[in-house]
Amino acid sequence: ENGYIGVIFFVVIVIYIFVKASVLKRNNQSDDDIIWINYVRILSIINLILFFYNDSLRGIYTSFFIGILLSVIFIKKRAN
Repeated sequence: ENGYIGVIFFVVIVIYIFVKASVLKRNNQSDDDIIWINYVRILSIINLILFFYNDSLRGIYTSFFIGILLSVIFIKKRAN
């Protein structure tokens, strides 16, 4: 989050997670999985907004919690 490289990495990772969730939503038919996928998609959009307009993503506890929630998409992909 320091400098241009940190901003670029953060934005690219969040956009990558959003795209990965969108692709996984197209290939998945389970209602339980789609709930988690939609949750990750919404959270990634909120993260982009909060990154530029709020400093709450830099907090000690919130950053780990958001990271765990965004990793759900990779866990669901591995389970399938």
